[in-house]
Amino acid sequence: MRNKILVLASFSVLFLYNCSIAQIVSVPLDNEIYNYLTRGAAKGYITLNDETRPWSRIYVAGKLLELRNILDKLTTWEKESLEFYEHEYYYELVKLKKETINTTLKYLTFDYSDRFRFFFYEDSNFTFSAEPMLGYEIGKKYGDNQLERHNGINIYGSFSDNIGISSNLIDNLEEGLLLDANRTYSNKTGFGFITSFNKSIEYDYVNASIDISWKWGNFGIAKDYIQWGSGESGQLIFSTKAPSFPFIRLKLNPVDWFEFNYIHGWLNSTIIDSSGLRYNFNQNRLHYSLVDKFIASHLFTFRPLGNLSISVGESVVYSDKIQPVYFIPFLFFRLADHYVMNNDNNVGGNAQIFADIRYKNKPIKSIFYFSLFIDELAVGSLFNSASNRIEAKQTELAYTIGGKFIDPFLENSEVVLEYTKIEPYVYSHSDDAQFYSNYKYQLGHWIGNNGDLVFLSYIQNIQRGLKLKIWGEYLRRGKSVVNSGDVIYPYPDFLYGNRENTVNWGIEGNYEIIYSLNAKLAFQHSKITDEDLTRTPSYQLGIKNLFSFSLSYGF
Repeated sequence: MRNKILVLASFSVLFLYNCSIAQIVSVPLDNEIYNYLTRGAAKGYITLNDETRPWSRIYVAGKLLELRNILDKLTTWEKESLEFYEHEYYYELVKLKKETINTTLKYLTFDYSDRFRFFFYEDSNFTFSAEPMLGYEIGKKYGDNQLERHNGINIYGSFSDNIGISSNLIDNLEEGLLLDANRTYSNKTGFGFITSFNKSIEYDYVNASIDISWKWGNFGIAKDYIQWGSGESGQLIFSTKAPSFPFIRLKLNPVDWFEFNYIHGWLNSTIIDSSGLRYNFNQNRLHYSLVDKFIASHLFTFRPLGNLSISVGESVVYSDKIQPVYFIPFLFFRLADHYVMNNDNNVGGNAQIFADIRYKNKPIKSIFYFSLFIDELAVGSLFNSASNRIEAKQTELAYTIGGKFIDPFLENSEVVLEYTKIEPYVYSHSDDAQFYSNYKYQLGHWIGNNGDLVFLSYIQNIQRGLKLKIWGEYLRRGKSVVNSGDVIYPYPDFLYGNRENTVNWGIEGNYEIIYSLNAKLAFQHSKITDEDLTRTPSYQLGIKNLFSFSLSYGF
């Protein structure tokens, strides 16, 4: 056995040694580089694998090289932005161009990208960086003076050409009389653990990853956010609404026209396992365990044309114990669920099917997209009359359709128009431990089930780092399913129950002074009516104006 392990280890080292540059260090999902490169793809300058995020720093650097080769086609703002990003991804660009990398060691100083580092080291084989994350926001929200403080550290590095690591820790504090301590019905990321005081809440975000990569793929372990599917206002498949969770991931991209993504994750059910109850006499308190909860998901992406991508995939949320069958990346999970199901008590998982289509139209500089999410597909119910559906399980659908238009009126601008509809019971299940959720927050779109959203935005890039955004949205929401006891038969009509209607519009100005140092001024006008007085806090109802100013570094 020992000899077999040594042979396998030797083979792995030899395999990695002969691979080309491909180390994986993920770029945070809210980084402006995503929007910059998406513009280039819409104009036909580059091709992007943009169905899934995050992207790696080495992948981004490769796209910057492609833009450098067509410099004469770029606008003045695009050229200035390219030069700016080339400073940030200098190390990756040098590696791609196979240039000599001088050994560099710096403490408490700014580097060539004007980014402040606690520590920075690089040579031809190893790089390591540690940098601060700081943010403050003051605002007048719902007539209440509020303050937010965020501080943390971001670390990333790479070893050889095949191993990448990253980690960040952010501690957050919000102060004010009227704080949203739940975030159940907002577009902000939910809380995993939160401490509440008299006039403040405190919480943290912790993410980390390590990946081993090769020329046409990578394998890693991470606790992080992921995005699958299209959407500017939110994503139906995986979004940043729920707290991040740990998972293993596999990505294969053997040819230009095909890509495969797989994850297996560990979720928090928040449901007490009665078999794990115990009493601690020393602390005079009751301890308990939670029901184990997991998710397996994969996505197949095909690119029959350079400007068209078609993705299909599925996922299954299951509970109680690990099922090895879900560690087979290419297995059809819906049928595997039948394998693990016990017919006597119907113990199985909660399966979903989804698809995403993106089409880039170069002549009009635009991206059109359609995302579909099918929860508990029941083919028979599609052909049953309403009278025959009383006890029948019915198909639950959600979809997003939209378009992103580059430079439609003025140079360096963009317009997004998008509609999302999520039918009742999407993301839910008959077993509370198998909701499509983490910490009770849906893994998909933030509006939840039984609602729809119209979203419109206009962005004008004024100069490098300075942009203006005008946006608006109209949200309708009926009764949302928060536990299995809310399910009724026959399945009700869309928007059944107490109705919420929300109209929001706002103006935001953002200036990136130096790399990652951002000043933001925002105004939002809100009008909310809700027949369910337990859903929306009373201070948010009616017509409200919200103001905020923030200054952040490292986010």
